[in-house]
Amino acid sequence: MLKLAPNSTIASKECSSCKNNYPLEDFIQRHNKKRGTSYFRGQCRDCFRRYRADYSLRVQYGLTMKQYASLLKRQHYVCAVCHHNQSPRGKLKFRPLFVDHDHSTMVIRGLLCSKCNALLGMADERIEVLESAISYLKRANEDRSADT
Repeated sequence: MLKLAPNSTIASKECSSCKNNYPLEDFIQRHNKKRGTSYFRGQCRDCFRRYRADYSLRVQYGLTMKQYASLLKRQHYVCAVCHHNQSPRGKLKFRPLFVDHDHSTMVIRGLLCSKCNALLGMADERIEVLESAISYLKRANEDRSADT
């Protein structure tokens, strides 16, 4: 329900999830071009963001937010490959780690930062490609050491 905030001309709305009143700018506005109408979502931006994250985890990986949080805690809140902390981003306190899974079996292996997730994806998850890259880097470092 839309209503004016006390002593204000700014409209506010109650979030259908958290039941708090917020100014309309804290809600996502949707437009229906066919009908020429617009409306505000029932959930505030924060509640909607949490809902979408939970929905995506459930649909893509069969994980709940509670299971994701448990996996994150088991990894000590760091990437399973590079062990770096999650990095700050915008209004969110931390950038979430990606769910890494075997694409053929859908078995979840762990949580990765975006760089490590891309690294495995670019190597097509092939161990021999990653080992070859490691050998290449070692040779390059040895060559550089020999030159000095």
